[in-house]
Amino acid sequence: ARFPGPAPAEPPAVIEVSGLAADTTYGYQLFRDGASLPNTDGQLRTLPPENQGSAFSFAFGSCVRNENDSVQLGWDQLLERADELRFFLHLGDTFYFFEDVLGRRSPDSAGDPERVIGAAHLSSRLHSKFLAMARRLPSLAVWDDHDFGGNNSIGAHFANRALARDVFLSYWANPDLGPAWRALGLTSRFTVGRADFYLLD
Repeated sequence: ARFPGPAPAEPPAVIEVSGLAADTTYGYQLFRDGASLPNTDGQLRTLPPENQGSAFSFAFGSCVRNENDSVQLGWDQLLERADELRFFLHLGDTFYFFEDVLGRRSPDSAGDPERVIGAAHLSSRLHSKFLAMARRLPSLAVWDDHDFGGNNSIGAHFANRALARDVFLSYWANPDLGPAWRALGLTSRFTVGRADFYLLD
């Protein structure tokens, strides 16, 4: 899906759950006023304890261009392997919303840049195959050029760079390392067993 204007959807929400056991599979379903919400059921498997040896597999990929690939068979393949994998790591270019045949959509020139940036994320997030995969496989991402601007851009003159970073964090499960790290860009770190993963923007 591609949106010509602001996204017709609510922003994401964060649900925090505590007391889960390590290395355990849980099922979940969201309800509102006692009624189950459609397409909100799924499974998650918690990570193994830190500083303990653990064998695990994960998948990685990049470059989701909805305009050129509406089928996106990669999400089906990840879903088929969800029981074998611990997480999916998106290595950047999670969308190409700001560059298309109609010209660049720039948050800097928009009346409501936060909604434009949110629409960019939703342009990929509303793909049914991605949603099916994400309900089974935890997903984290690297913040790359197309995720906030044009090709090979570093965002040095992007007035809404901090806003784009914060919206990105609201859509992806990257651990937020706090204000000091945010001032440097978008860097995240997480640990699986004895393996440390660093996601650099």
